[in-house]
Amino acid sequence: MTPSTSAAAVDVPATGQAADRNKRIARWLFWVSASICIMVVVGGLVRLTYSGLSITEWKVITGVLPPLTQEQWLGEFQKYQQTPQYQKLFPDMTLSDFKFIYYMEWFHRLLGRIVGLLFAIPFFVYWARGWFQKNELPRFVAIGLLFMFQGFFGWYMVQSGLVDRPLVSHYRLTIHLLLALVLLTLAFHTGLYFWRKDHPLPRLETASALRFFIRSMPVLLFVQFGLGGLVAGLKAGVVSDTFPKMAGAWIPDLIYSMQPWYKNLFENSFTIHFMHRWFGVLIFLYAFAFAIVIWRRGIPEALKNSLYLLWGLIALQVVLGVLTIWLHVPVVLASLHQLTALLVFLTSVYLWTLHNRA
Repeated sequence: MTPSTSAAAVDVPATGQAADRNKRIARWLFWVSASICIMVVVGGLVRLTYSGLSITEWKVITGVLPPLTQEQWLGEFQKYQQTPQYQKLFPDMTLSDFKFIYYMEWFHRLLGRIVGLLFAIPFFVYWARGWFQKNELPRFVAIGLLFMFQGFFGWYMVQSGLVDRPLVSHYRLTIHLLLALVLLTLAFHTGLYFWRKDHPLPRLETASALRFFIRSMPVLLFVQFGLGGLVAGLKAGVVSDTFPKMAGAWIPDLIYSMQPWYKNLFENSFTIHFMHRWFGVLIFLYAFAFAIVIWRRGIPEALKNSLYLLWGLIALQVVLGVLTIWLHVPVVLASLHQLTALLVFLTSVYLWTLHNRA
């Protein structure tokens, strides 16, 4: 690796009213990105508390309000009692218990509406004022369409757990999670695009190996998120509470117990848990190896500090992951594990932006 890390060019900052507009647009999109992260974490809490199937209908307008009378609560509870989840998993659930899981799912759906409006209302206001250039509009159209599709797909996911299964399809849950990640990436990257107009960053010329590392991290993390979605959908986090071994072995027989063999990669809880934990370790070692190499080389401060943040967050993520396994997936730790994963991913997107025009 050659230590070529000079800044080849610097963007020219905007001035006056244009700079103020860019700053406001960037801040708005960063708030949208933060809200999406909260949505993902709340969605994880909904899954961990088995709350996602408590609301058996999708009412876009009237669903804004929860049941307000005892009669309405009894009506919603009776609908839930017809679901496989109640009949197979929680036949002794009380109305009080039902209210808890109902409020969890209701808050998740309400938050989705609020975040959607947090994007839509400022967008139409700024568009009407002529703050966007013609070539920038496709970014916002894509974000808006993704918001709407997420809502539709979320209901499509819920439907999979209302007929024969007591849980939603792990495939649909994983796609729902990855769509949220794509939406987050697009919103955050667009925010960086406008932020860079007012706060120009050097477009760094780095060694090819470091450049490959920075550009490969979002891809690796996206795959890891997909594995995490499969783990969540299959409740695979609880199949083993030991680390590093599983079932007393480094490579347990259970990871290839299904036939044909490829079903293990998508439907075997033990195999998916195994892949998720060790792919996470692989990402940590991959980042650590580059940390050792780069430690002795001179690189720009903007890049160095961001890399330090990335490595620190990855190390924290590994620690949280191991503790989550050892403690049998407590809700608080599992939620922190998910939140840290989002911060790792956003940091990797920021680093990628340093090497590309936003």
